[in-house]
Amino acid sequence: TSPADSSVTSLLAASPFCFRFDIDSIMSNPELEAKLKHRLQESLQTRDAQQNQMQAWQKDLKSLFQKVKSRGGRKSVAQLQQEIETLERERTIQSMSLASERNILKQIAQLQKQKQNVEEASQQEEQIQTIKSQLDHMKEEHIKTKESIQELESALSKVKLANSLDCATTELTTMEYSVPQDKLGLIIGKQGSQIQQFMTEYKVTIDVDKTTYQAKITGSPTNVRQARDAMDRIAKAVEEEIELESTLVSYLLSNVSEDLSQLKS
Repeated sequence: TSPADSSVTSLLAASPFCFRFDIDSIMSNPELEAKLKHRLQESLQTRDAQQNQMQAWQKDLKSLFQKVKSRGGRKSVAQLQQEIETLERERTIQSMSLASERNILKQIAQLQKQKQNVEEASQQEEQIQTIKSQLDHMKEEHIKTKESIQELESALSKVKLANSLDCATTELTTMEYSVPQDKLGLIIGKQGSQIQQFMTEYKVTIDVDKTTYQAKITGSPTNVRQARDAMDRIAKAVEEEIELESTLVSYLLSNVSEDLSQLKS
């Protein structure tokens, strides 16, 4: 016999989504079940919120990547600023026709527009890196949340089982019992009736593997032992054939016939 995992008694203390205290010392099973349900609901909401945020960030990244890619190769802000200053000097210190000056001003305007686009692209690249970092962190948190959900679901299942068996989670014990192959049908009963009777009478759960003939009995230690003993009595029952004398057989059959006649009448 091995005690069932008692981690449920400290799950709410260990999980980042749960209270931090020794549960079994202050909570009954129904209270513990309610707390676990509440924390599980919070964790599920956190998981959904994380998924929605990651999807939104991935959408933003896709949009930013397309914008940055569409700009193609470009000069740096410093290079464009230098070209602008060169043209400004040329316009101010050289004598030129009005048409030439207009052409220089046009070039300066184009360069200023390119410089603005490059600055915007740089900002977008910074945004991409920021979102990537946030996304990586959120993925790690999402993994932790899913692990917490699995732990809470396991703990809640265990508490519900303890409640149904009318025992504390710390009492839950699972014992394996080898069912004799030739007695499997007797122990299970017609359509599982015998197993169901054991579970109801002794407040345990019994799972029988019909391929390995192994039964797992779960409940409080006392109830598990009682259920095992009951199964054992059936398994060890001896079937014996008795040869009856012909006169006794005739007598028994005649009594049966009389009983049937009375029932018909």
